[in-house]
Amino acid sequence: MKAMRVLCNFRLHPELLREVPMDMLNESRALKNHGKTLDELNKTGGLSPMEIIANIQDISFRELGSERNIFDEDMFILELNNYLKEFKNSKI
Repeated sequence: MKAMRVLCNFRLHPELLREVPMDMLNESRALKNHGKTLDELNKTGGLSPMEIIANIQDISFRELGSERNIFDEDMFILELNNYLKEFKNSKI
């Protein structure tokens, strides 16, 4: 299964997976938000937890950032971990 790299300070957040399944992500939203495909984004380093949440919710990361404190990385990591659990449970 293909996976997207997660851009994060893993020394501060060792609990976060370093990759998320590409099946969770929306190709058209990646193009809208970044002007690049998911594969292109992965080759250039991946996506931050906030960018991944915006992609999953199919909204722009700017829109997501205007709704929340974009500097609260812990909140985005917690939310991303919840999405990962839901995704895994739906695949069982």
